[in-house]
Amino acid sequence: MTKEITQEDIEKLKKETQKDFKKNATWLAVLFVIFASIIFYVIMSLPSFTQKERDILFRIPREGKDLDQMSKVIMSYSDTNYYTMLAAFVCLYLFLQTFSIPGPTILSILSGALFGGVKGTCIVSVSATMGASMAYCVSWTLGKPLVVRLIPGAIIKFSSMVKEHRHNVLSYLLFLRITPLLPSIIINISSPILGIPLPTFMFATFVGLIPVNIVHCRTGLILSEISQLGGTSILQIFWLFVIGGIALIPTLFKKKLEDKFDQVTHAKENQKKDD
Repeated sequence: MTKEITQEDIEKLKKETQKDFKKNATWLAVLFVIFASIIFYVIMSLPSFTQKERDILFRIPREGKDLDQMSKVIMSYSDTNYYTMLAAFVCLYLFLQTFSIPGPTILSILSGALFGGVKGTCIVSVSATMGASMAYCVSWTLGKPLVVRLIPGAIIKFSSMVKEHRHNVLSYLLFLRITPLLPSIIINISSPILGIPLPTFMFATFVGLIPVNIVHCRTGLILSEISQLGGTSILQIFWLFVIGGIALIPTLFKKKLEDKFDQVTHAKENQKKDD
């Protein structure tokens, strides 16, 4: 059963976790270093890149050209080191998701170029679910003292949103995953504090993220086709516009979608009361 969190509850949680704050923060830092070391080891175990390839890969992409160059290097590399690249991809995805570090979206797009549309979507869906669940567990076991101090307002907002749908939490979590009403990071680290069960959280994450994962992977696949062919076709341009339009639908109509979801939920609750 989910809990309703108010400002008073936040202050109470802060006091309750005060004595564990330094200890938990230390353990979180240790856990981060362990994960980062594993990632470093996996990357260092990869067969060597040329200096030019390293310059392209180990930088933050700032425009489409950078992402295109990265995808070319990775695709060429993965042809001869497929399973090693797959292991590195999954490990990096889990690391970023677990510690709520930006970057999974870029990896999701690259997965389409690396693994293809269907396989890339499957890999990203499983990785995203595992990573989000690991973030849930970290917040549940160690992160609560930090979370209630860093994002108290977001927790209260999420709690009030869930309260309206407390009898239909699974459906509402699915809805939140599909629409951009709340950042995924907030959902991941706040859910254990609200008492949302892990199985419910995992199922909603896996199913709810499938549409956006398909969009990301399909985008990466089209970009890889364009780079391989050295030009664009009308069909490729058409699909890019279609994918862009689909991706914008939840953002453009998020208020109407939320109102519509609320109407359906309230209608179901009223029907249950009448029965």
